[in-house]
Amino acid sequence: MNILVLGGDKRFVYTARKLGKKYSVATHINHNSDRFDCMVLGLPGSRDGVHINAPMLSEKITLESAVENVRDGGIVFCGMPSEKLFTLCSERGISLRDYYKEEELIIKNALLTAEGAVAVAIDSTPFSLWDCPVLITGYGRIAFILARYLKSLGAIVTITARKSTDRIKAECMGYKSVSTNELDRVCKEMRIIFNTVPAPLFSLQHIMEIREDCVYIELASLYGIPEELLSRCTFRVINAQGLPAKSSAEAAGCIIADTIDKMLTPII
Repeated sequence: MNILVLGGDKRFVYTARKLGKKYSVATHINHNSDRFDCMVLGLPGSRDGVHINAPMLSEKITLESAVENVRDGGIVFCGMPSEKLFTLCSERGISLRDYYKEEELIIKNALLTAEGAVAVAIDSTPFSLWDCPVLITGYGRIAFILARYLKSLGAIVTITARKSTDRIKAECMGYKSVSTNELDRVCKEMRIIFNTVPAPLFSLQHIMEIREDCVYIELASLYGIPEELLSRCTFRVINAQGLPAKSSAEAAGCIIADTIDKMLTPII
């Protein structure tokens, strides 16, 4: 099977390298060659709905041009594919598979995000994590792993979650917990806040209560602080979205390659 790994960020250099140990892999379009059996696009596959996500390429490649490189009846692997890509593939009988829906990849990605978040916190603060009051919003995959890392380093971890069952689970792990509706109770105590919830959780009241020497680290795809309130923040706000690509590109790229290899196994 020949595979075209097209676009993507630094992770996909390592994705192509690892897939190349088992398959015939190309990383650029050769208009004189036959079409490929399979194509791998980035995560997400497109940011504007028109072109593929390819920040490392000097040229812009449209989704139509990308799909033209796959044979009829072939396969396209993409993270969070757009509706347009679904349409383009269905018109040619191409199977479109979303590798970012695979649970194993999501969990491993959460681990890399949590690891990177700890590194950001250490690099961005003049104090130790030992005995440091830390707030994590939400208790999903990233928060679960991040809380364990932080506690192992001696941080005093508080989890805020809407579901009472999540708060109970957090308390069973030795963390403090508070309802998301009661953020105001704990904001002013924190030195570090990690947001893992892709929704505006923090109001102006919360922002005014957060101490100036606190560091807010954004891990979610959407800010927990509404955009119009960012200018009112007297504390440091760090955009740490997409950490695996920034801090663990090799590991993240190999995880994507392993996931795609597993998805191909029953096909070939």
